[in-house]
Amino acid sequence: MKLKKEIGQLINCYLLVEFFRENAIPDLKDVLPEIADSVYEVEEKLEEFSEMIEEKAIEVAEKEAEGLAKMTKEERKELKYRTPRKIVMVSDEDGWKTCECPTCREELDDLDTFDYCPYCGQKLDWSELDD
Repeated sequence: MKLKKEIGQLINCYLLVEFFRENAIPDLKDVLPEIADSVYEVEEKLEEFSEMIEEKAIEVAEKEAEGLAKMTKEERKELKYRTPRKIVMVSDEDGWKTCECPTCREELDDLDTFDYCPYCGQKLDWSELDD
């Protein structure tokens, strides 16, 4: 999602600012006392930038939460069906194994492995057969 990428970028920016604040600024103050005022200005700007990053991160998180809250019951169900679920292996009384959809429990043909259940639309994970 675009929002997750934005959050990742914001976190990276924040970490860089914190690293610079913790490592470079104290060294600059010690090495170059005559420009200490300029270093303090940089430190203030970093603080402002850090606050802007935090505000933006909160804004992005609120948008994400708002989007999830607006999701209808039908959209949530659709999202659930897009997530692959492992097929279910069932043995009958004669010891024959068959495959079933994990959602609707309809029998599936293990020779023709579809990505989705033809009965309910659930995305299927056939890795159980690979074992």
